[in-house]
Order: sequence, then C-alpha cells, then structure tokens
Amino acid sequence: VNMKQLQSSVSARYGLVDDTQTYLEKFIHFRVTFPEVKNHERDGKLQRYVHHLCDDFSISESNRDWEDVIKPLLTHFFAESNWNMRLLQRIVGHLNLIIHAHNQRLSRCRALVVTLCCLKATNEKIYEKARAGRLSFPEAEKALHLDREFPNNNSYYNRLFSFYFDESASDEIKNEFRSMGLNGDGPSIVPWVANNFIDTLSTGLD
Repeated sequence: VNMKQLQSSVSARYGLVDDTQTYLEKFIHFRVTFPEVKNHERDGKLQRYVHHLCDDFSISESNRDWEDVIKPLLTHFFAESNWNMRLLQRIVGHLNLIIHAHNQRLSRCRALVVTLCCLKATNEKIYEKARAGRLSFPEAEKALHLDREFPNNNSYYNRLFSFYFDESASDEIKNEFRSMGLNGDGPSIVPWVANNFIDTLSTGLD
C-alpha cells in the first residue's frame, strides 16, 4: 500500500488535513517495508512463476520451444504493465488451448501468438485493431512497451515486433525474419493469426 496516496485519499474524502496518519492507525496496526527488488531479481522471480504455470498446464513437458518464448514475453509484459497473477494464469491457460489445438501450424509465429493472447486479455481496443490489421507500430510500441528492454537485453523481440507491426520496417529486418520462414508481409500475418487461431477457442478471456 502506498501510504502517501492513502493519506491523500482520506484527506480528500473526509476533509482531514493534519491528522490522516492518526486516523489510519485505527485500521492499520502494523507496517512492513519490503526491500526494493532489482529488475534482474524481479525478472528472475517472474520467469520462475511463469515456468510454474507452464508446468501446471503441461506446456513444459512436450512444448519446450513454446515455454522458451512464453517466459521472456510474459515476464516483460507483466513487469511493465503491473498485471496480477490471476491474469497471467488465464493467459497461460488460453495459450495452452491454442498450443494443443494448433501447435504445428503456429510453430513459426509463437511470439505473435503469445502477444495477441496478452492483448486480448488486457487491451481489447488494441487487440481489435490488431485483428483488423489496423494496429500501427506506434500503438503497438506503446501497448507492448517496446521502448523498454526485454529480459537479458534481448533485442530480438524489438526487431520481431517491428517486422509484424511496422509497415516501413527496414529490408534488413524483413529479410531476417523471412529467412526464418515468416513469409509475406509481417502486418498481414497479424490479423491472420488473430482471426484463425486466437479467436477460434472459447477461453474465458472475452
């Protein structure tokens, strides 16, 4: 709990100016200050929790390649967006259904699948734009926090999302991912994945 914010709220609501701390002590009897967690420590703990979820849904056992994509992406999105643990569980559950239903067809665009599942669960307006093929790169950059570093300073995902969402992506970026089997223009792949795979399963994310 942010005590300063809470004191300001009490002051605004009840007109208390100088005595908010005394008022709050009627309800708050103990205060504990947790040590500040460094980014790399936080990321490590988040990745362990995501690994635990992948184990729970049996993704780790037979789909290690998927877990290797899910862990850094969910860690990044969670850390930058302040999601709760229950939301992470729902997203991994959705991914589990998609993986078991369409694994082979989506092997080359795992990161996009994970990202679209996250957008569907957290930002319906942005997801609908992506599904319609109208999500601009600046909007994707803001929604996905692409201006921040991914775990382990991995710039691969920044380049990959440029391929998917930036119509003016450099030829170098386009050729890099086409050489990996991502045929066609990146922005045309996004609505194809959303309409044919993300939205075909009833998941409780709606």
